[in-house]
Formats: sequence, C-alpha cells, structure tokens
Amino acid sequence: MQTTGVDHFGFQPVIKKLMSEYKTLLFKKLRQLSVVSNTHNLSSSVCIISRGIRTENSGGGIAKWITRRTKKDSTESIVAAIPQAPFDINDDRLARIRKRKRPEIIPTRGDKNLLYNNQFEKLANAVTPLHSLKYTDQLKLKFKQIKEILREYSAKLKLAKSPFKKNGAGLPCSLKDMIPSPVIDHYRNKDEFRIKRGQDGNIKTVGFLVGNMSEGKAVCINPTNLINIKPSHSKIALSFQNYIRKSPLPVCDLFHDGGHWRGITVRSNLQGDLMGIVVMHPQQMSEEDLGREKKLLTDYFKNGDGADCNFKSLFFQACRHSRCTSESASFHLLFGEQHLYEEILGLKLRISPDAFFQVNTLGAACLYKAIQEISEIDDNTVVLDVYSGIGTIGLLLASQARSVFGVELIKQAVEDATFNAQLNNITNAFFHNGKAEKIIPEIVPEFDSMHKVVAVVNPGRSGLHPAVVKALRSCEQIKKIIYIACNPRGELTTANIINFGMPKGGKWRGQPLVPKLAVPMDMFPHTEHCELVIVLERCKA
Repeated sequence: MQTTGVDHFGFQPVIKKLMSEYKTLLFKKLRQLSVVSNTHNLSSSVCIISRGIRTENSGGGIAKWITRRTKKDSTESIVAAIPQAPFDINDDRLARIRKRKRPEIIPTRGDKNLLYNNQFEKLANAVTPLHSLKYTDQLKLKFKQIKEILREYSAKLKLAKSPFKKNGAGLPCSLKDMIPSPVIDHYRNKDEFRIKRGQDGNIKTVGFLVGNMSEGKAVCINPTNLINIKPSHSKIALSFQNYIRKSPLPVCDLFHDGGHWRGITVRSNLQGDLMGIVVMHPQQMSEEDLGREKKLLTDYFKNGDGADCNFKSLFFQACRHSRCTSESASFHLLFGEQHLYEEILGLKLRISPDAFFQVNTLGAACLYKAIQEISEIDDNTVVLDVYSGIGTIGLLLASQARSVFGVELIKQAVEDATFNAQLNNITNAFFHNGKAEKIIPEIVPEFDSMHKVVAVVNPGRSGLHPAVVKALRSCEQIKKIIYIACNPRGELTTANIINFGMPKGGKWRGQPLVPKLAVPMDMFPHTEHCELVIVLERCKA
C-alpha cells in the first residue's frame, strides 16, 4: 500500500492528536490482533491517511484505518482500526483482520517468574504474606511495627510543637498489648473477585490479581488455596467463572475496550448465609438484553449448575462507573432476601449489599468491646459517631451513653442504621445524612454544655478529610476522640494525628487533641495489616 503522505481529507491535525492520546491503547489492540509486534519506533511514527480509504457519506467521521511510516524507510503497516463507520477496502488481509474476533485465550504477558504451577503460592505470598509464620510470631511482628509507627507519630508531633508528652519508650502515649483475632483462618465475610486474564491465558478468570496493573503484567488467580478466604466464597468464584466462560458476552477488562463482565462480590454472615452481587457493564445492551441475562443468571444459580452455591440472595448491578455503589447504580434482586443479618455482642444488624461492615466479624466484636472499655462513656456522655455506617459502633455504645448522634454520607447506610436502632429497640440513637464537616458544627453546639461529648471516628484507609479534622477541633465541647485507624502507617492517617495535635492558632481554632492511649487489634491474620485504636484527649487551655 503506497501513499504520498498528503493529507487528502484534512484530518492530519485530528489524527496526530488522537494518536498522541491513545498510542498505548491502539498498540495493545493491534498487538492482540497480531498486526504489530513491538513499540520501539511507535513514538517516532508519523500518522497519515492512506489513499483509497474513505468515510461513509464523506463526513460521517474520520478515516478508519491509519498507517505508519517510520523515519528510516517508507514502508507502511496498519497500526490501528477505529470501527466507527463502514468503509471500502481492497486489501483482503485488512478485511480479514477487521472480521477477526478478540480471542478468549492468548499468551499472557505476566510476570516471567509466575508460572502455572506456582501461581497459587505467588497469590498466597501477595494476599497473605505472613501465612508461613506462626500466629504468635505474626502478632509479635505487628506489635513491633505498631511501636515504630507510634514513634514516627512522636517525632512528627514534636516537630509540630504539639503539647503531647512522650514516654520513656519514645511513644506519644501508653500502648496496650495486641488484641489477637479469635479466628485466624477463613475469617473474611466479604470478598470482591475480579475478572481478568489468568496464567493459562484465559481472560475469563475469576479471582484476585497478582502483578503490576500499570505495566499490563497483572494476572488473575483463583482464590481456592487462600487461608483467609471462606471455602464457600472460593466455590462461588469458581462457579461464576464457569458461567461467564460459557457466556458469549466479553469481559470488561478496560473501560475503553468495551466488554461486559466485571466481577462478583460475595458476603456472608456467621450463620453461613451467602449474598452475591454480580456486576456488569451494560455498554449498549437494551433492557430486553439485560433482562435476558438476569434470567440466565437466576436459572444458573437457583436451579442450574450453580445452585450448590446456596445463595441466600443474589443481586445484579449494571454499572457504568469505576466505583459501583448503590448511589451510582441500583442493585436488582434476582432472588432471595434483600439483606443479610448479623449479630455482634448481642446487637442484631441488617446489612445491605454495599454496606460497610468489618470483614472479620469475630475480630470486630473484640475491637468494639475494647472501644466500649476505653471510651469511659457514662449516662452523662453524648456520643458523636462520625462515619457511622450502618450504626454498629454507635448502637453498641448507646446503652452506656445518654444519646448517640451518627453522621454518614451514604443515604442507604443511614437508612440501615435507623432500621437497626428500631430492630434493637434503641431509642436514644439518631442518624444524620450529609457531610460531616457541615453537620458537626450544626449539631454539637446544641448539646447540653453539662454533658461530656466523645467522638468516635472510623474513616477507613483514606483517613479523615482535613475539613472534618478542623470541624472536630473547633467544637471544644468534644473532649475526647476515639480514632479507629485501619491504616495507621498511611500518610493521611498520620496527617490526621498530627493536625489534631497541632498547637492552637491559624486555621486550628480549638485546643489540640493529643494521643493518650493506643490499642492495636489484629483484624487481618496472615496479612501485614493491623487496626489501631488511638484515644485523643483535648488539652486544657
């Protein structure tokens, strides 16, 4: 195929911009189609429009096939196909390429050290890196790490000129012994399984990813041998894998690649009840097509080969967003119950499909019991539960407190919390929907000044937003904060602790709150993660 290099159609600026933005994506697509094999000179390529290629109706879109000319010679090869409109072409080879379907199985470009025979060992080392250690040794290692983290807090608080008091061990507060998890194997009550290319090359593999996603080296491995996963969850992952491998619908590997299947989330309670949430990208599917797929899923898991998964409830979510919540895309119940129910420390809780609940239920009971003990709440105390979720912590403290006020951004969680209060006949707990930084300054000043105010914050791995820290500091009625850190070494968590302890002045209007006690809790056996509860107390003026 020869060209003069002349921009016959006036699309040269458009094509240059297009190729600049999508160079990596286009090469990946063509490499899958076996059209090009390397990228060493792709960055120096000059994109032009080939002769004999036209758009339909002369203006219905840009030309669909783009050619490449290297600096060293004038030989050109096809580098991209953008199927937006029909076009005429005389080259039989190009026509065959365009008709060729994306293969279900191609050789993986994963980690060269990751082989079919050692993939489960690699997954175990990635997901449960401490699995080879005795549990007592795991606890010792984590306790040592917690001490190091607290010493880092001390150093940074000192630099910030915080009025905290460092103890003889270099810690900013007293440190209690590590609370062990009462169960160390098969403890997870929620797992989110992805779909991606497996080590055997099959793109319809369900499990967890190992490798570098950004470099395109991640592969998906079935969770069967992981000791922190319940066997019932692993069984569902394999059953769902069997289903999608028989389905003609492709995987939604990358959003801009199209495809449909995205993953399945499995939840369970201590009674063994199972909830599943199948997530799909609808792309251009009609409601009729979606309805047909829902029926196929229902038949498979209710009456077909997947019936032995024994779902208590199965949901379907057609979601176009990267993060799928009840607010971004609704959950459609295919069959079964709308909710799971769990009991913890005598409290019965309703759990919706995307509600937050600690993944280690029995470990969470130990964590919440410790919070009850160290919070020193009495009938003259008002509890402010920030990021209250479905109300678990606030409702567990309600029997000790005068009243509980929960603040939560997710509307469905607030509805669950209100329902859970009624379910347990708790009448002194109230939950508010909205941003914490706006609600806290509104409700705290209304509290009786004669009452103590204790805030409990459970912000997740991302920590508290600086505006929330500012709001809590500014309300001087709050004398104590129970900070539950699931990522104590994280930069955002560290910043929260330092900002609470900063001297009064500038944007920090209230007196500082400094660490007084730390309680580590092992919520995640066999992993390097550890929960840390920090009691912060308000300094006197």
